Amino acid sequence: MRDDGVAGCFCYHQGVKPWLLAAALALAPAGCNFDSSGGGTAGPALPGDNDDTGGATTTTGSAETTVTPPASTGSTTTQPPADTTADTGPPAETDDPVGPVLTVSDPDGYDFGPRDIDSENTREFMVTNEGDQEAAGLTFALSEPGVDAPGFAIIANECGDTLGAGQSCTVTAEFAPDLFGPHAGTLEIEYEGLAGATEMISREMIGVGIGLTGNLVTNGGGEDGATNEAPPGWTLTAGNWVTSMGVTIVPNSGAHFIWPGNGIPGLSEYSMFQQIPVAGLTTWGDAEDVLFHVSIWARSFDPGNDPMRFTVRFQDGGGANVGEFSSPDFSTPMWTELVGMFEAPRSTGLVQLVLSCSQVSGLSCSAFFDDIEIRAEYQG
Repeated sequence: MRDDGVAGCFCYHQGVKPWLLAAALALAPAGCNFDSSGGGTAGPALPGDNDDTGGATTTTGSAETTVTPPASTGSTTTQPPADTTADTGPPAETDDPVGPVLTVSDPDGYDFGPRDIDSENTREFMVTNEGDQEAAGLTFALSEPGVDAPGFAIIANECGDTLGAGQSCTVTAEFAPDLFGPHAGTLEIEYEGLAGATEMISREMIGVGIGLTGNLVTNGGGEDGATNEAPPGWTLTAGNWVTSMGVTIVPNSGAHFIWPGNGIPGLSEYSMFQQIPVAGLTTWGDAEDVLFHVSIWARSFDPGNDPMRFTVRFQDGGGANVGEFSSPDFSTPMWTELVGMFEAPRSTGLVQLVLSCSQVSGLSCSAFFDDIEIRAEYQG
């Protein structure tokens, strides 16, 4: 039988065995003639059995047959090859260990928000081992690039140095800024992964230091140092400035006040100053945008005595002035608070506070100062 379902003839040459010949005769289709010698003559020719694809006459022996090719259907359809790819399904599950896999809460990091300097806020982070083996060699650290004084600290750690599969523990971080401005820190957790390889997970933290500082002035009331000696922390530029317990003048508070001391013949202007570093108050390296509040208690001996004043000079790191503000002259025979608020310009690294008095009568410059304060403020 041909592949196309059309029958053909089997022809055998002489010498074929009789039992094979009998089988061939039984299988031979009509139109096949066999003789006793085992030879045969073909039946009618089949389409496609010769090289001519048109209507053809085929001669076999003395028989002559005309074959007509099958009619064309007008279209040919080609079937795609059958898909022999086997569907293997999902990958086979494996029993290979995953090892320890640690995760930590707050995947987007944590923002402590604005916090007053010298105050604190805490955050508890949950650490979980989602792997199938114990995590060993746990270490916890904090990094805070770009900031001189750290604003973050780990204040509690319940995790220890190992964490079993499926277990959780907590570690508590604190944000306690002592500088104005934005802070950024990273909680870093290292542990031994599969085959002892070091793995690390981390969590970013941010916050902003704001608020009001304490008094930046050293010895603002003359309480440090001995009576009738130059007040420590101050630089005298003109006059014999001293701390005094007072006899006729009682201090505004405490036991001392500061005044220009005994007069110097021919000297009419008395002054001293204190220079305060302020660049270190901020995370951006200078005091730009920081407000400085000045409060000075002052008085004269009699009404209309020698006028006094204070001056605030903003200076860069080299001492060059970048801004200056002075108070109006003052002369009142009772303790009065002189105040001022000034915003530091760009590049401010130092604040210089100058106290001065102009002697217009008497033997000394009658100006008395106490409870001298400068505080810095930043609100973000």
